[in-house]
Amino acid sequence: MSAKRSAVSVNRLLDSLPAAVKQRILDNSDNVKLNFGELLCEYGEEPQHVYFPLSCQLSLVICIDDHAPFKLAMIGADGMLGAHEVLDVNEAAMREIVREEGYAIKLTRPTFRDLLQNSSPLQVTVKRYLFGLMSQANRTTGCNQFHRVSSRLARWLLLTNDCHLVTDPATPVGNPGRSAQCHQYRSQFSAE
Repeated sequence: MSAKRSAVSVNRLLDSLPAAVKQRILDNSDNVKLNFGELLCEYGEEPQHVYFPLSCQLSLVICIDDHAPFKLAMIGADGMLGAHEVLDVNEAAMREIVREEGYAIKLTRPTFRDLLQNSSPLQVTVKRYLFGLMSQANRTTGCNQFHRVSSRLARWLLLTNDCHLVTDPATPVGNPGRSAQCHQYRSQFSAE
C-alpha cells in the first residue's frame, strides 16, 4: 500500500529541512505501511530503499555467530534508515528490521542519492543525523557492557519514547524523556 505525500510530514528529520528540499523528497516518495518483524535489508546486502519513519520504529541489529541478535540502534519519527547513503556505501552494515509496525516515507536509493547530490542542506542534515546515530550505537554498546539491567531498561524506555513523535508543540525537539514516566525512570536509575 503506498500513496504520494503532501508537504505535511510527521518526521522530525524531514521537518528540519528547508521547505523546498522537504517537498522534493515528498514528491519522490511513497507512504508505506511496514509490518512488525519485516526485514528491510540483511547485513551485507545492497539496500533498495531509504525510509523516514512516521509512526513505525526500526532497529539496526547485529548478528554475530551463534549469539542472539544484538539491537544496536533504534530509528523512529526522529530520523531515517539509510543515512549511510551520504557515505556512498553500497551495503548494509547491520540487519535492518521493523521493530514496531506503522507508516514510513519510502524512497528508492537512486532517487535519494540524486536528491542528496543536489542539496547541500540535505547532505549536512544527514551527516549530522548519522553522527547522532553512531553516538547512539556507541552509548548502547557501553551501556550494555557496564550498566545493570535496570539502567539498561531505563535507557531503552527513554530511547523508545524519543523515537515517537510528540505532537505537543511546546515540547522541544531532541529533549529526551518527554513523558513523566520516562522522567521518573531517568531520576530513579541515573545514579546507577
